Amino acid sequence: MAIKKKKKVVKKVVEKGKRQKSSDSITVDKDERQTPKLLVENLEAALEIYFNLDAAATGRNKKAKKFISKRQDALSISWNDDGKKKYVFCNPPYSIKAGGIGAWLEKGINEINAGRVHLVAFLITQDSGVKWHADYSGKCAEIWEVFPRIKFVHPDIEEKAGANFSSSIFIYKKGFMNVQPVVRLWDWQTGKFIW
Repeated sequence: MAIKKKKKVVKKVVEKGKRQKSSDSITVDKDERQTPKLLVENLEAALEIYFNLDAAATGRNKKAKKFISKRQDALSISWNDDGKKKYVFCNPPYSIKAGGIGAWLEKGINEINAGRVHLVAFLITQDSGVKWHADYSGKCAEIWEVFPRIKFVHPDIEEKAGANFSSSIFIYKKGFMNVQPVVRLWDWQTGKFIW
């Protein structure tokens, strides 16, 4: 007997703030979910920087004033079009249709090596059993294991949905490639390191 997987459905918000009937529901695209604002604020404070570019965003979920949209295709363009020192936040789309996490990590490393970016912080799944982790974790300056699991936010209705995976932050910095990364456990809600 085959079991059908059900897609998660969230009720759409209408202009007056009322929810529509569930028959009018929309399917949530997980690649569009937002990183909680508190996580980014605490990350900026811990790194003692402000992000001036979000490399994978929409106008609704951006975490910096400047962002690169899906239409602009961050994997194929420069992340620095104005010559200013770039501190980049990126919660890349995790799906293979969006290039896969490895392609995003490689792009960030290439931007640093080309001198266009000073720092990139990637919020990604915590999964040491995949090829991209083996290929790119050793090039990080730091790896922060994130605690507790993040509740990502649906961009239309501010409803939070807990991830069914743990997260990591891979931090790449100019001048810190191919060194033994510092590994930490970070509480994103308090902004403090547990170890």
